[in-house]
Amino acid sequence: MHSIESYSRYLHQLVKEGKYENVIINFRENCVNFKKEEIANNSYIVGDLLKCHREQNGLLGGLEFLITYEVDVFKLKDNYSTNQLGWLFHNILKTSEQDQQVLDGVVMQSIDFLSKISFLDEKNGLLITQLLVKVIGYEKKRKPIKADNLLNLLKGINIKHNQVKEVIASDAYVVSGIMDIFRKSGHVERAFGFIKFLGISVDSKVPEQILNSFGWCLYSRLKNEINDEEEDDSDSQFDSLLVDLEDNQGNDNLQLPDLHLTNETLNLISNYITLFSLDSTYSPFSRLFKLSLKAEKQKSNPNWAWIESFLTPFRDKALSQNCDTIDFVKGGKNKTVELASDLETWHAYYSLSLLKQKKFQECIDISKQALFTIERFHYNNDLWFARKIALSNKGLGNIPQAIIEMQVIERRKGEWFIQKELAELYFGNGDLEKAKKFGCKGALAYGDKEKKDGLFFLLGQIFKDGGDTVLAFKHFLLVNLIRDEQGWFVPNKLKVVLEEVYTEGSAYANSGALYKELLKTWRENSDGDSSNSQKDTGKIIKLNDQKHIGSIQGKNGVRYFFHFNDFKDHKDMIRVGAQVNFMIKPPKDDRLGMDLVAHNIRLKK
Repeated sequence: MHSIESYSRYLHQLVKEGKYENVIINFRENCVNFKKEEIANNSYIVGDLLKCHREQNGLLGGLEFLITYEVDVFKLKDNYSTNQLGWLFHNILKTSEQDQQVLDGVVMQSIDFLSKISFLDEKNGLLITQLLVKVIGYEKKRKPIKADNLLNLLKGINIKHNQVKEVIASDAYVVSGIMDIFRKSGHVERAFGFIKFLGISVDSKVPEQILNSFGWCLYSRLKNEINDEEEDDSDSQFDSLLVDLEDNQGNDNLQLPDLHLTNETLNLISNYITLFSLDSTYSPFSRLFKLSLKAEKQKSNPNWAWIESFLTPFRDKALSQNCDTIDFVKGGKNKTVELASDLETWHAYYSLSLLKQKKFQECIDISKQALFTIERFHYNNDLWFARKIALSNKGLGNIPQAIIEMQVIERRKGEWFIQKELAELYFGNGDLEKAKKFGCKGALAYGDKEKKDGLFFLLGQIFKDGGDTVLAFKHFLLVNLIRDEQGWFVPNKLKVVLEEVYTEGSAYANSGALYKELLKTWRENSDGDSSNSQKDTGKIIKLNDQKHIGSIQGKNGVRYFFHFNDFKDHKDMIRVGAQVNFMIKPPKDDRLGMDLVAHNIRLKK
């Protein structure tokens, strides 16, 4: 009979020769010749059996061997058996074919193992980091994710020890995994504290895994701060901030809001957003980019200058045109919505920030760029871009062009706030009849009356300028009643006009009663002449004789396209520099972003 020492040398030689199956078979046949204590205390036999079971994919057989012989590898004299046990745990966690209960048990054993193995021994370095990656990876897949095991692990390995910290900090996958567990378990501030504790600076040199985890932590923190439960923005009016008084309830609508300081999280995101990959699968850029803009825009007084500065670094970047989809439940129903691409989102917010800061020409340029660059629009963004162009032209004083552009939008999307803006344009251009028509159409269109107080105020101004002080007073009174019922502040301008057109005998119990009375007035005034032709004068600035087309520059600098056939005088009179009168119409098929069309062109006499 062989001694345990000679038998262990025999098995070890077989292991060196790669005869793993022979070792397992031989041990089964001869283990009865030795006491359990002898086997459990022999480092080579323990290590070799664990290695052979691992190499033969008999992972559970390795665990069964440990239990049967009550092996404690840390009582043995060398690291051979200890390392083999660690690699066995690693391989078990590496496979997804094991029973959940078994895997949970191995995770707990692995945590205990890592708390006992020496982090200071360089020979253990690879095993430690690889096993940490597997344990952390498994914990990240738990549902729900909890931080308990992670905290036990960090405590067990004595994370406060400088050399242990160095080992952890040296592996990007370990660091990012720990951050992800903290974040997903609802402890995002611990994730930030953890990398600070490790002394890791987030900059352009930090590994991508850590950078991405840091970005997702910023995303979660901001999401929590704004209580954002949905990532779909499709049901909100993208440009609703341009529309009415509802976004400044309680404020005097006639005063511009002061810019405010953005919060700490948005400032952090602004500092780091340029570091993230624009197209990497695991990059937080797209979600973080969109949520940051949404967070600022939903404030009562968005800081449009901050939004512009946030977006400017990406002006010449190749932002993604991919459109993600999200599934969520709303109103008890499952919804799947396709989100706007990063490129579309950039153009939408950047153009809006320019418009809000009255950078009208830049807004026109960016909006037209969007219309000609983006292949597929979401949330009616093509209309919103066209609307920004029209409003910018209004800001530049190009009222005729703004009217034509807004008419195109109104025909495609007859929303009340579009009709209100068209009424404002006609009112500003002195056309009270068309201003009244579109204002009344907007009053009758779908929408809560509480959101239309700005429209009713406009109608009051239109009727006042038209000499009908009774109807003017009723519209101003409707605005006052609505704001009083909602507990909103009454602007000084409203108080002044109410006094100017005060009419005795106009008493109403509430806004609803007056609203119903005015319905008849709106219906009577919403019909009428539908002619939308506008006139202008200018000069011919460009001709293409081969295609028989050209361009005219209007008196306000607006450019119009024309066909030679629309020139009513003799065709020989068509020349660059000729002064002309003409009518204006939308481009063919109401195509957005195209030059308006001049027709019925005649030489100016």
